Amino acid sequence: MIIAVEGPSAAVKTTWCRASRRRFVAEYSPTGQEPDGSDAMEQAAYWARVNAHRWMQALALEDASSDAICDSDPLKLHYSWYLAAVGVEPITRFEHEVAAVRQMFAQRRLGFANWPGHSRFPH
Repeated sequence: MIIAVEGPSAAVKTTWCRASRRRFVAEYSPTGQEPDGSDAMEQAAYWARVNAHRWMQALALEDASSDAICDSDPLKLHYSWYLAAVGVEPITRFEHEVAAVRQMFAQRRLGFANWPGHSRFPH
């Protein structure tokens, strides 16, 4: 089972993950190499790869111990949706990210954290 601990910034997600005393997939840490947004498709592909990497870490933890905890959901598609919803970014950013995420789903490099009774990968 893959468990995503999600919530707003400073909602003690990391503190909770550490308190679980189990290994967990850490939240993404900025590297300074992130795309600047000038190429929306490049930016979408970058974040899809970042999220797929975190997803692969979660699968490895799950294989090793039957469950995995993620400090924030590896599927971060909601972020670009919120930015568009409040008018900070164009909706096209979200649309490019949807396309990149769909590609990762098709390759089974990204999926949904477990929902009881539901498939991890969309059909």
